[in-house]
Amino acid sequence: MSIVLEGVPGEPFAAHRAILASRSPYFHALLLGDYADSNADTFTLPSPPFTPASTTFVLGYIYTGTLDFSPRKFDLATSFEIWRCAAFLSLSTLQSAIEYKVLGQLNPARAARVLAFAHAPDVNCARLANAARPLVVEHFDSAWTTTPHVGHLEYDVQKALVRGVCDRVKPRTAADAASRVARARRQLEAERATWADHVRGMLDGVEEALLSVIAQSLPEVVASSGFVDLTEGVGFSTDVLEWLLTLVVKGLREGKAPRAYQALVGSVLLREVRPPLSAVPSARTQRLTARHLAARNHGRCASTSTRLHFPCAPQTADVPRAGSGTRRGRALGHPQLHQAQVGSHPQRRRLRRP
Repeated sequence: MSIVLEGVPGEPFAAHRAILASRSPYFHALLLGDYADSNADTFTLPSPPFTPASTTFVLGYIYTGTLDFSPRKFDLATSFEIWRCAAFLSLSTLQSAIEYKVLGQLNPARAARVLAFAHAPDVNCARLANAARPLVVEHFDSAWTTTPHVGHLEYDVQKALVRGVCDRVKPRTAADAASRVARARRQLEAERATWADHVRGMLDGVEEALLSVIAQSLPEVVASSGFVDLTEGVGFSTDVLEWLLTLVVKGLREGKAPRAYQALVGSVLLREVRPPLSAVPSARTQRLTARHLAARNHGRCASTSTRLHFPCAPQTADVPRAGSGTRRGRALGHPQLHQAQVGSHPQRRRLRRP
């Protein structure tokens, strides 16, 4: 028998009636039933979902029971077509095999597309939806704006995505979420399609959650690492910072104004500037310096046993300020070195070199 695709030019696909009837419930009912075309030699399948590529893999799976019968690979669009072909032919095992393939290729760039397919009216695949949804929520700044798939989802699905993002907005993550919202809005600035308006509405919902968290926990927000990076780190952005401070003002209430003022002044404007860890000698440098000084002073200060002490690296408060200590102590990086050499010896002048 031959299989032709409706509206698709090209050679028909050859197949055996017995194989198709034994492997596919659809062909079993068609070929062995009492229909007018049950004994026909040519059958027509609708396109889409049947395309030359998807039909090739469907027939190959019917004959071999696997999708790896050929070294040929198929992309994500063909995967969706094969899944729909399997649903048309009542091949649940082929549907499961395709879902397994799609899940193996799932990443943040494909998550929105997979989620849109999973929620299609003729698909409704909970397995794919549950796997793609967390990625769409986590990477909402790119997943919602790069392609129109999220903007075309049903309202209930969009609402669930917004709720998922809002649940992740905490005081320690508010600054990062604000940066993502600002980035998403910039990507939609030139887009005038309807789906972009839907995504902007979703971003408004996330912004309301940000406003609530900032109003309730501003000290924790400004003390978070994300806010520090936003103001003085690698993620510094004047536009995002200005927009975030606009949210602070928008959510400000009279009863919380003193606390907000204290948080902004104490944690931002008067933030302590700590010396870098590179200013503290490393453990290896400390040991070598101590060994060198002990060897140099051996025999000349035998009557006094002085144990050199170095601070640990995290104790940055012990690092000398500019101008402190003697010339020798400053050269060695710590004032205690000078005291260990000459500060406790009774014959202080004899220990100095000219």
